[in-house]
Amino acid sequence: MIDALIVTFNPEIERFTFALKSLESQVSEIIIVDNGSKNYDEIEKVKTKNSVLIPLNDNFGNAYAVNRGFEYAEKQGVDFIILSDQDTVFNADYAANFEKVFEEKHDEKIAAYAPIVFDENINNTLYVGVLKSNRIKNVVPEKAMSVFQTIASGMVIDCKIFQKAGGMNEDIFVDMFDYEWCWKVNYLGYKVLVSPKLSINHKFGDKIINVLGKQLPLRSDLRYYYGIRNAIALSLTTKYLPKKGRFFLFVFGIEYFCGYFFLAKKKLLLLKAVIDGLKKKTGKLIIS
Repeated sequence: MIDALIVTFNPEIERFTFALKSLESQVSEIIIVDNGSKNYDEIEKVKTKNSVLIPLNDNFGNAYAVNRGFEYAEKQGVDFIILSDQDTVFNADYAANFEKVFEEKHDEKIAAYAPIVFDENINNTLYVGVLKSNRIKNVVPEKAMSVFQTIASGMVIDCKIFQKAGGMNEDIFVDMFDYEWCWKVNYLGYKVLVSPKLSINHKFGDKIINVLGKQLPLRSDLRYYYGIRNAIALSLTTKYLPKKGRFFLFVFGIEYFCGYFFLAKKKLLLLKAVIDGLKKKTGKLIIS
């Protein structure tokens, strides 16, 4: 049995409705876990007949919400879950294509089957991360391959392995919780398989700007904070990366800071991100 799991937080209702409709006929049930959305009533109005809505009444982060969704699914005896962002729209044959990939590539060590991700903002395919020479390198997948990290949306996760691996790290608020889960399952001897037969359209960032010939996704200053802080904090704390990988993750966090510092409106918030990362903080930022 295949279900879908969507974590919501103040979704843009029209796009969210498209996301729901794209999955409605492909899965047994759509599990919506809501992280305290202000437009909860609207979510309730547009949910499909085969949806269940689990309210959390506050924003506890994506990892926490995903784990609650899997706990619900486990009680229902679900075999696989398609993870989805609240704005990801799936092809009508996504679940059917997963079943084909599963038959062709089935391996009891595959924890998740992941898609090729086409970013609508940059009109290009997103990188995935592979581990080479003990560091993570970005590649554009052109064939089925095991990867070290990829985004959560579109992943089809084996529920039994998810439980064996201990779920996602609820201490990581928002950014990089999905990457850390990929590192963990690889560390534990499982695999994350990306297949070109699976594909999704995704929007990374609010919009794209060109800076010195490079396309950069613009996001809110708070998302910059979490991205910078979590990269630095995880580089200092994770046991799932080799030392060289942790070093380059730290460098990435600093590069992230330098790249967005002059674009951010709240520059002190980005400085705080570096400081909090060095303090190994990963939870929700409490703004007094």
